Amino acid sequence: MVLAGVVFVCGSLIPYIQMNQYHSILVNGGNFENILEKDAIFSPHTTATDMVCTQIIGNVSIPITKTFNEVTPEIKAYVPFLQNVLLRCSDTLTKSTDPVDRFLISTIYMYLGNITNEKVYFDKSDALIKSIFDQSPKRQPFVEFAGVNSFFKRDFVNAKKQFTEALKTNPNSRQATYYLNTINSFGIK
Repeated sequence: MVLAGVVFVCGSLIPYIQMNQYHSILVNGGNFENILEKDAIFSPHTTATDMVCTQIIGNVSIPITKTFNEVTPEIKAYVPFLQNVLLRCSDTLTKSTDPVDRFLISTIYMYLGNITNEKVYFDKSDALIKSIFDQSPKRQPFVEFAGVNSFFKRDFVNAKKQFTEALKTNPNSRQATYYLNTINSFGIK
């Protein structure tokens, strides 16, 4: 009987409390930084934690620049926030069986690589993209993302291959067409 009560509390009550706290912060004008600072939402780890991480990362949008020299101080100010997102969410979403979760974390690594110009972030993003391809090789958005990642690492040959593959899956992709045309304008074969 006691065991059943513990299972009930851990299995339903704690995630419910976590989601209530998450929604309470949003309703009261809080932002993602406020959410990331609340230990109660991330500990203990529950299904609500996964949902919160997915929602936070899905709403992060940081402009990607062409070169490291173009990164503005406003964009550099995102680094602590992105590192906090990784601290709270990367273990959970990296181990997920859903490739979209790994895609989201790889996006954060790519943002950090682009902002800081540190190869380690690009390598982690690449490793997650590779695991996504291993699991679902024909998912067109992942192919495009890998192309964008390669493009910003200046690996134009690989990027061209990935955007060409993405266009085979979705010939109407404006993003793949744009990057492929840009790469072709560089004279990359």
